[in-house]
Amino acid sequence: MMKKDGRDNQMAGRDNHKADRDNQKVGRDNQMAGRAQTVALLVASGFLWSLGGVFIKTTDAHPMVISYARSLTASLCMLAYLRGRPHFVFTRAQCLGALCYAATVTSFVTATKLTTSANAILLQYSSPVFAVILGYLLLKDSLYWYDYLSMGGVSVGLVFLFSGSIGFGSMAGNVVAVFSGLFFGSFMVFLKMHKTGSQVETIILGNLVAVVIGIPFAVLYPVELSALPPVIFLGAFQIALPYILFAKASVRASTLDLALIPIIEPLLNPVWVYLATGERPAPLTYVGGAVLLGVISFRSVIMLRASGNAAPECEK
Repeated sequence: MMKKDGRDNQMAGRDNHKADRDNQKVGRDNQMAGRAQTVALLVASGFLWSLGGVFIKTTDAHPMVISYARSLTASLCMLAYLRGRPHFVFTRAQCLGALCYAATVTSFVTATKLTTSANAILLQYSSPVFAVILGYLLLKDSLYWYDYLSMGGVSVGLVFLFSGSIGFGSMAGNVVAVFSGLFFGSFMVFLKMHKTGSQVETIILGNLVAVVIGIPFAVLYPVELSALPPVIFLGAFQIALPYILFAKASVRASTLDLALIPIIEPLLNPVWVYLATGERPAPLTYVGGAVLLGVISFRSVIMLRASGNAAPECEK
């Protein structure tokens, strides 16, 4: 009788062990499926963001009018996503963040109209370095060796981009694009300072500010009906939808995925513009873009590796 009980217990143990293995396999499968879905959302976000250049370039309208209509459509779509119940708290950080966001989107559209699309998007991608500097000045964030290296690398990339733009893109457009990066870096810092409420509300508020800024231009430079579909597309599918997808992905995505996967935006943006308009960036733009994106990607990886340990501070 005791031997039979022992055999029964042994069989039950094997069954439990098999069930545990099956549960682990199901868990791994679910994890892989969740990871694939998250990556797909981030790739979709980057792809939709990358369409901004080609639609701005091919839309026959004043850049401030494009910004106005794009932000108006995006605001309505994001309000619908929140079911018309946004939670605005109007803290100092949220208001400043909204102003910086509005300045970002209006300056980016203007820069894309004035210079090559490649220069506009790549120069805007200098924003993390501006965020590092402003974070140090406003939040007293520590500066580490990779921050100084990133600032130096981005400076080199900017030199290449500006040098290569002579004869290819407007210098004024390049300057506006750098300010777009500065404004976007400031927006990142104020989002970090904003502890109450959702980031989506700050983006909605920023779009509404851009709408108010654009109203006089919409009156002075009315657009033809043929220009409405592309700007509506920009608002709905190039701003609102990718931000919603990115927000959904950020719940489960790793920090590295959030930092690196959306970089497909500046890689694809000039490609769509070239296919649609034949616009070719200057040769040095490729060099500057590679340096800039390489530095930003390197900093993201190093930051993640250092996040588990106290990174050594450089002397200030």
